Amino acid sequence: MHHTFLLEEGVWRASGTYTDEAGATHPIRGRAAISHASHVWRNEGEMEVMGDEPVVVDHLYEIVPMPHGASATIWTASSARLGRLRGNVAVVGDTLLSSFTSDEGEFSGTESLTRLGDNAYAARGVLYRGFERLSSWSMQMTRVLN
Repeated sequence: MHHTFLLEEGVWRASGTYTDEAGATHPIRGRAAISHASHVWRNEGEMEVMGDEPVVVDHLYEIVPMPHGASATIWTASSARLGRLRGNVAVVGDTLLSSFTSDEGEFSGTESLTRLGDNAYAARGVLYRGFERLSSWSMQMTRVLN
């Protein structure tokens, strides 16, 4: 399976639904820019949870480049709310599966990105504090620039 998100440079737009810990749903939109250097890949962008008071969350993931033919790698990110995150991502058929934990171990989560075509993915994810679900999301991602 040939994946275009993360494994290729590009700019992606996202839209969908965010569900908070109380079960309330809110529209969500965002963007991600994937860039590759020889020593690091970057996923940089932002997500906006829309509501009475919109919340914008910036992100910067630094990913160890996946060698040609490999099917998994690791990444790190920092979050004002969650602290430093460490995760991994694996190619499993038509899906990129990622899991992560915070350095302190308080937060963890998973996300799947299922390929719908060269320029489209369905993203689903969940964030936990311990065993308590804090939030989840369901988004459609579309590549807008190679």
